[in-house]
Amino acid sequence: MDGGRARSGLRVDATLAAAVDHVRLCYDYLDSGDIDGCLSLFEPGARSVVTGSSADLPERVERLLESGARAHHAVVEVFGSDRRLAAVGRLTVDGEAYDFVDVFRVSDRALLIDRQRFVSPGPPTGSPPPDGRIS
Repeated sequence: MDGGRARSGLRVDATLAAAVDHVRLCYDYLDSGDIDGCLSLFEPGARSVVTGSSADLPERVERLLESGARAHHAVVEVFGSDRRLAAVGRLTVDGEAYDFVDVFRVSDRALLIDRQRFVSPGPPTGSPPPDGRIS
């Protein structure tokens, strides 16, 4: 390897690569109900890491999550640069699907600092794949 300098014309950043793994693992933990596991991927004192505020999620989705409804995140792609990552996917809660983009800030230790979520205002018009997984 070239010491992390370049591969196929792109700079390889080991911290960002590890953080991509942390983002994907975060969704696995959330979907399995392992909140402590999810929190372990964030810096201490991170804000709004598990659920969104009313500005982040449509009101119905927030009510469903608060009631204990199971959620499933089907992540299509995680990408980023510098110390920011974006995860694009579909959130399914109680049978209703919503497209989402989560933007994370990443620390120098590859831990997540915070998350800002953007969610479609209603279920998408296209149907998800038969198995419910996008990636």
